Amino acid sequence: MLYFIILICIMASVAVVICIRGLWQIRQKARDQYLLDNVDPAIVLVQRQLYADGEFRRQVLSRSPMNLIGDRLRLECGHEMYYPSDMNSTHINCSRCAEQYLLTTMRAETKRKKQWINHHTIN
Repeated sequence: MLYFIILICIMASVAVVICIRGLWQIRQKARDQYLLDNVDPAIVLVQRQLYADGEFRRQVLSRSPMNLIGDRLRLECGHEMYYPSDMNSTHINCSRCAEQYLLTTMRAETKRKKQWINHHTIN
């Protein structure tokens, strides 16, 4: 009987951890979407320049047909993209890497602003 109670306690604590992790992921996705919706125009201009310069250009590792007009590409960065089948490129710009750059830059900018506010606020 004691083992049964211990087992139930362990299962309950595992369920709580899974719920907390799920809520944390939902919170992080909402925060990322907020950052993408309220992006600083200066950061977007820098991102566009990097995109034009080929900073997000990745090699195509594999290409598999999906339907009549598109293929699924696996890139060297690990991302997958859908691409028109009539375009035969060995390197393409990865939009997910560009978005990740934007998120990382916005997170760093938000953190810098919070530190500045905390430093200059009188408690």
